[in-house]
Amino acid sequence: MVQRTPQRTWRVNPLFGMLAASNCSPCALTGHLAPLRPESLMLSRSLKEQGLGLVCTPATIYCESCYSPSVHSIPFPFTELNRSLAPNDRRHGPSGYSEYSSYKPWLRDEYDFRCVYCLAREAWDLNATSAASGFGVDHMRSQHDAPDEVTNYDNLCYCCNECNRQKGAKSLPERLIKEPLATHLRFNEDGSVEALTKEGAWLRDCVFLAHPEAVQRRQLILDLRSAAMADLAAGHDSPKARMFQYPSELENLATRNPPKNSRMAGLEDSAWARRERGELSRFF
Repeated sequence: MVQRTPQRTWRVNPLFGMLAASNCSPCALTGHLAPLRPESLMLSRSLKEQGLGLVCTPATIYCESCYSPSVHSIPFPFTELNRSLAPNDRRHGPSGYSEYSSYKPWLRDEYDFRCVYCLAREAWDLNATSAASGFGVDHMRSQHDAPDEVTNYDNLCYCCNECNRQKGAKSLPERLIKEPLATHLRFNEDGSVEALTKEGAWLRDCVFLAHPEAVQRRQLILDLRSAAMADLAAGHDSPKARMFQYPSELENLATRNPPKNSRMAGLEDSAWARRERGELSRFF
């Protein structure tokens, strides 16, 4: 995060062809900004009329210098954090449970309440009977291929039930474990998905990410995001925006007390702890 400042100057990033805040280090250094969509242009005009200048739309990061004090932008929802599924990129390290399902609360927080494969979020599951009923625990290296890692937290990930069913008993290619998803797949503003590597193509085909219905669902989510941003620009606290927020009820993982925990510091980085400190982003 960067410190929000009341005055901002804007420039066009020539490398990416997008607006970037010159006093915003993430924007200036990475160019992680989404192209201006129609609602962004409307938002920019609205802010300009108020004498607040233009606004950019964060994509892969949430940058608090990139919106006015009264208007929030919603990050592009189909972007995974810039980290892999590997142990060295994990915040939590519980161990000692006899059932792998016991790790589910930890994995929910580990992967920000969304499927690591298709990036669907718990909030998007309209058929859920509870916050996480449409999601479960998956073995990256299958129980058949790695029977000694069945209850190893570092071999587990969080995914939606549909991706879990489609993946079945297959093991992930090692590169999909050791490298960020963004290395292998790109989700576009029209809902389509592109494979950037052969491993990305494997995952795309394995869990049917390019199926027309999957593309249509992603486009619907992006349309809801556009509508939510328009509501926010008009000063309304849009119910649609809840689709892009953390769950209202977060669990304090410190009360779980697993038999062992090799990454105790992760408790302070949990969503619950960040919300308690007032550090949890409104949108992600």
